Amino acid sequence: MKTLNKQKKEILIIDDDVDIINFVEKILENAGYSTIYAESVEESIAMIERFAPHLILLDYKLDKERGTKLFHFLNKSEFSKIPVIMMSSLEKKTLHQECLTVGAKDFIHKPLTPSTLLQRIKKHLKEYQLPVVTFDNNDHPIVQVSFPVECLKINEISMIIQSGVKLAPKLNVEIKGPFLKKVGMDICKYETTGESKVVNPGTYNTEILIKGLDEPTSKKIRQMRGM
Repeated sequence: MKTLNKQKKEILIIDDDVDIINFVEKILENAGYSTIYAESVEESIAMIERFAPHLILLDYKLDKERGTKLFHFLNKSEFSKIPVIMMSSLEKKTLHQECLTVGAKDFIHKPLTPSTLLQRIKKHLKEYQLPVVTFDNNDHPIVQVSFPVECLKINEISMIIQSGVKLAPKLNVEIKGPFLKKVGMDICKYETTGESKVVNPGTYNTEILIKGLDEPTSKKIRQMRGM
């Protein structure tokens, strides 16, 4: 089983023919896509829940079932927006419409040709929009973001830090490091005084207000400055 590559578009191939799977995998991976595969509807559901692929290639007639059975799961799940392209070598006249009716975005006749396959995939990936979750005003989840900073200057009231992140004014931040712990500043609170200033493209200086600094620690800072 392959590991999901988040840097590439992930495509799930569902087919009971190993030769078809290998053929499609080579086409897609040579085109820069990442692939995973399943040989049954049950196995594909587990793969979808685990990897949430960007697109699904689904064979109409699997070993003991129709591929359209997968839509019973997809249409009632959070994965209903994933585009599905169905494939079949059957010559049934109404097959194309049947697949579209159950929820497929497209249908391709086998034998597959690389140009047609890639053209259809590119089209539907372009149309596919990742789901966006918008939280209510009172329901914003709390997240933490960590990044390294350099301390350029420090006094008893504030410090100047340099980093690759531009910070907004009046922002509570948590700053940790061996130096701060050594001088007893690991218990202090920190807040940006104003918006970060651009030093170079991608480099910003930010003034940080220090809150809760006690006299012994203030003395250590004065001594470092030769006061």
